[in-house]
Amino acid sequence: MHGRVKVKTPAEQAEARKADRLKKIKWYTSTVDKIFAKRDGNEFDAELLGKTEELLRVNPDFLTVWNTRRKVTLQMIANDDLARSSSDGSSGAAGAAAGNATGRHGAAAESTTAESTTAESTTAESTTAESTTAESTTAAPQSSSEACPEEAPAAGTNADSSDEVSALPVAIPTRDERLLPELALTVACLMVNPKSYGVWHHRSWVMDSLSKPDWNKEVELCTRALTKDSRNFHCWDYRRFVAQRSTRSDADEVAFTSDKIKASYSNYSAWHNRGRLLPSIHPGPAGCGLAEEKLNEELDFAKNAMFTDPLDQSAFFYHRWLLGREESQLAIRCLYVDRQLQRLVAVVNKPMNLLGGSACIVVDQEYELAAWQTANARSPSSTVLVCQLAEGQLSARDAHVLTVEVNFKTETSVQIVHLEQDAPTACQYTTPSSYNMFNSLAASPDVLQREVDSLLELLEINDESDSKWAFLTAVLLLQTLNPVDHRELVQSYFDS
Repeated sequence: MHGRVKVKTPAEQAEARKADRLKKIKWYTSTVDKIFAKRDGNEFDAELLGKTEELLRVNPDFLTVWNTRRKVTLQMIANDDLARSSSDGSSGAAGAAAGNATGRHGAAAESTTAESTTAESTTAESTTAESTTAESTTAAPQSSSEACPEEAPAAGTNADSSDEVSALPVAIPTRDERLLPELALTVACLMVNPKSYGVWHHRSWVMDSLSKPDWNKEVELCTRALTKDSRNFHCWDYRRFVAQRSTRSDADEVAFTSDKIKASYSNYSAWHNRGRLLPSIHPGPAGCGLAEEKLNEELDFAKNAMFTDPLDQSAFFYHRWLLGREESQLAIRCLYVDRQLQRLVAVVNKPMNLLGGSACIVVDQEYELAAWQTANARSPSSTVLVCQLAEGQLSARDAHVLTVEVNFKTETSVQIVHLEQDAPTACQYTTPSSYNMFNSLAASPDVLQREVDSLLELLEINDESDSKWAFLTAVLLLQTLNPVDHRELVQSYFDS
């Protein structure tokens, strides 16, 4: 009917969306093909730079395109440096040419001035009676002849002038002028996806490549971004990168994490950043863990969050990290020997570098020379060490006792494995001394008992079903303090 807007049917709308989608796909694939074709042909020019920008504004997670864009930018900077050096080399020749042109103009000026002076004298002698008229008449030719030194050579030397204009130096972009637009592009891409690995990495590359980066401004940018999404761990990681290069101290960053944690106790990224900063500000004995005073302060800070929201796991993870900050001692966790392969495998509790450490083996009380390597032969550091014994070192049927000793830095660990008679393999596994998730405790037994009492109080206040993290932490601490004495208590918790 008249006056009504025609509305497409659902089928027509679906068809229109399909057509629009196909159009976008066609453009996208065509752009990708053009980018890859120019990249493979080493055509790192402005057109390729523009194509990559078009694509990244639509899909900022295309890491290969970011890499290509960096190659184009670096090539353009290299071309600019080459052009700049070439222009500097030719500046001397250009100066000499300019001097010659100035000499020609000066000679022409002197000739024209002499002719005008002679004309003035002749006119004055022949028109003595009409001096006033003569002065007015000769004034115009005089000013005309004075203008000739400037105008006449210009008319006679058009080619020279055009050459001079064309020879004027073209402004060559500086390195920063090439890089600064990249920052604007990353901002536009972050609007599309604020958690894009490629965008944050490209921005860090640009900032590190600038001659005079404004790191404090980048800190402000991170602050604004974390105001919109305080748990964007990509931005937190970039903030750590920026803060290390800015004028901000670690104490300033710890204060920032305090504000974010108080705003939301579930902000695990803020807890994590706090844990990375504190050891450098308040180092514990021998550079491990935290100073005792700061440790107690942080435990109280974590417990405040635990009592406020016992369902949130972030504070409990931080609490466990505080108590297990000390580095564990080197220990062999497992030994495995294979008679047929004449091979022994040792598993240690932390990565060991064979370049800075050593491992030896004793078979039946006799020291044996053997070649050790890591599980990944290309890496000198690993938790898995492999020893290839000499052929026949392990007999086909006899029993053997193998003793392995590993040394790394100032630490040593020794373990024994028994290969029984006729047994094809043997395995010796050492159970850790503590049945908990702490590597090596950073607190005294008194502090641990205090933490247990606080957790038991939390369990009394709240329903245990709503405090599973408090329950788990309390059980781990009880087993750490004394697994035998607290066995019945722990069992009662599991039964309930």
